[in-house]
Amino acid sequence: MTASVTVTPEGKYVFGSQSVSINSESYVLQDFTITRPSEVTELNGSQGETIAVVAVQKLEELSGTFVKEQSKADPVLGDEFTLGSKTYFVTETSESRSNGEFATLSFSAREKLS
Repeated sequence: MTASVTVTPEGKYVFGSQSVSINSESYVLQDFTITRPSEVTELNGSQGETIAVVAVQKLEELSGTFVKEQSKADPVLGDEFTLGSKTYFVTETSESRSNGEFATLSFSAREKLS
């Protein structure tokens, strides 16, 4: 994914990568990883041999880094955002690191049940 930055006539910076809205504020996803975990269960017979294996898909987990303007609030536990057709809620955040007018914030999120 390539990101570009444009300065609007109002002096705002617009990033050309994936962004999400949290509490009516826009945050740029600098990078992110989606994990699709599963739970595997084995059914054993009377002599301990495996007679069946079942894999159950669990909810997606997402981790990554937000880029935000320094003046914006950091997302917090429970904040929701939509990426594609799925809604996620924030489960963990790290301290915001400032770089002039911008800050980065590492986060983890989990898919929300509909």
